[in-house]
Formats: sequence, structure tokens, C-alpha cells
Amino acid sequence: MSANKGTTAAKILNTTRHTLRLLGINHSYKGYKYLILAIHLVYNDPDILTNICKGLYLEIACQFDTSASCVERNIRTIKNHLWECGDKAVLQKIFGDLYCCKVPTNATFIDALFYYIMETINNC
Repeated sequence: MSANKGTTAAKILNTTRHTLRLLGINHSYKGYKYLILAIHLVYNDPDILTNICKGLYLEIACQFDTSASCVERNIRTIKNHLWECGDKAVLQKIFGDLYCCKVPTNATFIDALFYYIMETINNC
């Protein structure tokens, strides 16, 4: 891994943690670590979201010695909690028009979160 790629990976990790905390998501959610790894995996391979069940969830499940269905459920729990109880101003800032619509799929949620994190890094 080049020094530049390693620096970018560290920025993504830090920005992801900061963004999740901003949303009110912390270590008390099992999905917290799953989302951090999901953002990292999407950075390395954006196409991983096209087959989220056999790609992203399975990769995360292997890393955490759990099942893909547990990964999906824990990410869905976080997403649903945010849409029901989250700070509306923060959600609007991060998810834009997506927030005004119904609760997104996990893939759409992760994609929008990834886009926000990358925009945050690029604007620094």
C-alpha cells in the first residue's frame, strides 16, 4: 500500500468515526464496527455494493466471525433508528434529499454515507 493510500485510508477511518458519532451512533451498536468496515470496503471496491448480500455483508461477516444476516440486521437497526429518532438537521446535511424520502435500503444508506465522507475529506 502506498503512503498516499494509507493516509487516505486513515482519513476515511477518522472521518467515518466522526460522522457516525455526529449521527449519534457509537460502540454500543454492534453495527458501528460493521459500518466502519463497510465504508473502508466500499472505498477499496465501489462495486461491492452491487451485490451487497454476497459481497459486502459476507466480507464483513468473515472479518467479525458472524453471519451475513446479522451484519445486515445490525446495519438496518442503526439506519432505522436514525430515520426514526435521529437529529433531523444532521440527517438532512449528510443524506440530503434521501432523508426526505422513505427509509432507504442498506445499500443506498451506505452509499450516501460513503459519498458524504468522501466529500468531507475532499473539502478539507
